[in-house]
Amino acid sequence: MSLVTEPYYPAEQDPYRSEVVAREALSRSKPSERSRSVAVALGFITGVFGGHRYYAGKIRTGLLMTFTFGGMGIWWLVDMIMLVTGEFRDVDGRRITNWSPADFAPPGGVTVEQLEALRAEVDAMRHELMDVHERIDFQERMLQRGRTP
Repeated sequence: MSLVTEPYYPAEQDPYRSEVVAREALSRSKPSERSRSVAVALGFITGVFGGHRYYAGKIRTGLLMTFTFGGMGIWWLVDMIMLVTGEFRDVDGRRITNWSPADFAPPGGVTVEQLEALRAEVDAMRHELMDVHERIDFQERMLQRGRTP
């Protein structure tokens, strides 16, 4: 007695299999829009906590890597080798092969106005950071002056 209600086709006779396989092969043959240099940098900086997996969209395995400290370093080492060689895949199964994030433009492209707005925002953040640095430096000097007899 079978609970299966759909007809069973062996893999070679399934009428929809070739279409699905072709679609999956096409989507996997395209490289990922994620940058390999960013993934490698995240892998080295966040190390065994799996930041490169979060970047690739692999949230579950990223969490697993975080809680196991990168499989005690072994999993992290394997991932780093795969990233550097270009064999690491994103959540969609596409290889992360492009070193430069500029190799892919976002859909619709980026306008000059958006770039200028971004540049202005980054400059404003840089000035705020420099201001905070100066304030901290001033506070440290004042504390040193107060401790010296």
